[in-house]
Amino acid sequence: MVGILVMCSQAFAAGMTLAEMRPLFQQVYTDLQAGRVDSFVALPADMQRYPLYPWLEYTYLKQALDGIPDARLLDFALRNPNSLMADDIYSVLAKRLAGKHG
Repeated sequence: MVGILVMCSQAFAAGMTLAEMRPLFQQVYTDLQAGRVDSFVALPADMQRYPLYPWLEYTYLKQALDGIPDARLLDFALRNPNSLMADDIYSVLAKRLAGKHG
């Protein structure tokens, strides 16, 4: 975990290349799959340029789903149209809406 935070702070200061983002993506994705969200929360903004970043965000959202507001889920789905991730998020939102009005 400390290593990830050091990598994040260095990446933020220097600006990252895609090759530099790859191992960070892999580590954060592994952390998220294990239920550890701290490394995702500490990611530098540069990581949003990484082509697979939406998978990190999606995995994070799924981990913390109960605490994520509907508006944030909708924002994610709208930024990732025509994807399996968005389809899943829309399904979550539909169930929430049905539960609120059912």
